[in-house]
Amino acid sequence: TLLYILHLPAQQNDKLDSLFNAYSTLSDNLQKVKTAKEIFNHARQSNPEVALAYLHKGLKLSKAIGAKEDEATAMKNLGLYYKLK
Repeated sequence: TLLYILHLPAQQNDKLDSLFNAYSTLSDNLQKVKTAKEIFNHARQSNPEVALAYLHKGLKLSKAIGAKEDEATAMKNLGLYYKLK
């Protein structure tokens, strides 16, 4: 059981690394907005500053491409981030 607990953060880091790589290769489109949201969700506990940065990136991009639903989700997450901080 202890090995499983110790292995979990490494899996989370691998997932984040994968998301960072995907984000950097995507063009400015809806998939990039969704990837920024995933980065926010995976990083908000372990690295809140990075999570907040990607939340802002996703919000800015969702506005730029006219993705209203994703813009609203980012704004909701931004409010929750500051409420829980």
